Amino acid sequence: IAEEKLRSSENTFKTIWDNSYDGMRLTDENGIVYMCNDSYATIIGKSRFEIEGQPVSSIYDEEHGAKILNEYLNEFSTQSLVTKYETTVHLWDGSKKEFEVSNSVIKSISGKKYLFSIFSDITTRKLNEELIQKKDKLLQGIADATKALMTSRTEGVGFNEALSILGKAATVDRVDIFQHQVN
Repeated sequence: IAEEKLRSSENTFKTIWDNSYDGMRLTDENGIVYMCNDSYATIIGKSRFEIEGQPVSSIYDEEHGAKILNEYLNEFSTQSLVTKYETTVHLWDGSKKEFEVSNSVIKSISGKKYLFSIFSDITTRKLNEELIQKKDKLLQGIADATKALMTSRTEGVGFNEALSILGKAATVDRVDIFQHQVN
């Protein structure tokens, strides 16, 4: 019965590991990637075999890799790992992605500690949030400009104030006005 439960448990783990849409990674106290699933490899842009056995710094660009590894080693040794956070990752190939990361410390049967991390790619969601914020800012600017035009005592002052408001809302520093003239 115990053997059957063990096989069942291993099968459940393997199924979850292999079929998860989120990237999963297991790293040791030295920051070496012990194992990762195919989803993790895909979102990082490397094969599992290029990632496993390498330090976590190998997935980052040169500018960020060493810093990330040092932070990892410090947080692992002091047990001050953040369990859930969002971060921008500067990958080895120069691309940037946004991730939501969940961390858990796992002990093996022998007592060795590993960090189990789940990476959800939220890049598209973050871009959409930025677009919505820009749209909201622009719509508020249009409303404020309309109000300025309607409440101004003189046409020129209201027009200039409205253009200034729209320029700030659209985050531009210059507005050109053209007038079509028919001869």
